[in-house]
Amino acid sequence: MRSLFFKICFFCQILVILFCIGCVSDTGTPDSVRLSQFKEKVNESQEYYDAWVASDPDNAEAWGA
Repeated sequence: MRSLFFKICFFCQILVILFCIGCVSDTGTPDSVRLSQFKEKVNESQEYYDAWVASDPDNAEAWGA
């Protein structure tokens, strides 16, 4: 009985480690979809900061962000 308990605990620990490092989990979306979503976010942030600099060109924080 005690041996079974330790085997189950060991299995659970390995399972948690695999989930934490991303070996087991999958979002179900292909890499191309995730890459295009990332590109959209980057483009949106670039547009935001470009507009911020354009609205106040003397603002050093806008240029450094």
